[in-house]
Amino acid sequence: MIKHKRVQSVFRLVLAVIMITILLIAAIVKLIYPSPLLQDFFFLVSIFEVALAVAIAVFWNHWKMWALLALVFATWGGYSLYAALFGLPCLCLGVAVDLPQGTSFLFNLLLVMLCWVVLKDFRIPSQRVFQLALLSCLLVAVGLLSATILYSSRY
Repeated sequence: MIKHKRVQSVFRLVLAVIMITILLIAAIVKLIYPSPLLQDFFFLVSIFEVALAVAIAVFWNHWKMWALLALVFATWGGYSLYAALFGLPCLCLGVAVDLPQGTSFLFNLLLVMLCWVVLKDFRIPSQRVFQLALLSCLLVAVGLLSATILYSSRY
């Protein structure tokens, strides 16, 4: 039992370090190579990514952090789904790296699933799990709607 808890804790820590690294790289690349059409938007997203990375570093062992991450990645998944469906650039890494179509969506989907794996280990009440799942679905729709508005106003 104690060994299992230790393995869960190490898994959370390793996953947190990976997510922090990914978020910081994405934020820095977007700041250095922003899209000329979306500079202000990219600046705000980069600030959010840095703040999220700091929050992960501080709260990596709390279930609410992993719930927040699942919700954020679900929202970004909706955004990247829109880009993938219509063959548009995701711009997750600014204009420096042009990811293959759908890569960002699959990556966000993977991160959401990993967050849910971590959440499962916290044994949160089933009603809370259901609420988080519904909110995740809603936020995928919010991401899709946001991408629709953003891309239609810029392209």
